[in-house]
Amino acid sequence: MCCYMPTIALSNALSYRILIDNQLDVIKVFPPIRVWGTVGFIAAMWITNLVSDPQSPLEAGKTLGEK
Repeated sequence: MCCYMPTIALSNALSYRILIDNQLDVIKVFPPIRVWGTVGFIAAMWITNLVSDPQSPLEAGKTLGEK
């Protein structure tokens, strides 16, 4: 956690700089970027948990199909 939290500020600062350098309105363009980044992160973690967890419904379905 202590290694992850500083990256949030760094990614925000880089995003702001890139948007400003491309003459884009940061207030208008940045929020959708954050929202879809969060949605993508949640989806990736959800899929990873479903595939890697031995108690997940996907794994249970494979086990039932083999019997």
